[in-house]
Amino acid sequence: MKVTETNLRAIYVMLTCLPPFNRWKLPDEYRIKFKVTKSDMHMGMYEPDPHRLAISAPQHTGMAAVIETMAHELIHLHLERQGRQGHAEHGPQFKAHASEVCKVWGFDESTF
Repeated sequence: MKVTETNLRAIYVMLTCLPPFNRWKLPDEYRIKFKVTKSDMHMGMYEPDPHRLAISAPQHTGMAAVIETMAHELIHLHLERQGRQGHAEHGPQFKAHASEVCKVWGFDESTF
């Protein structure tokens, strides 16, 4: 399946309906700008104000990987919405949320 903005929007909606994301009060999908990139440097990226989620098509070979990257970026979004300093980093707050997400979704925490 091809990585498209429509697919990214659908994945976002799916994730925000399921644990743990459904408890985080994330913005509705129409408040997010979704973008497919050709980046060789970043698998995904979240940028605030306005909310933007970008996923690199060349970095993903299937939708399972896209879902995992989107889940990763939703942690950054969640931390930013909470007003956390360093929301773009992978510090202790990020790691605590990542541990929960990986446990619920079965992702490998060492590569998440």
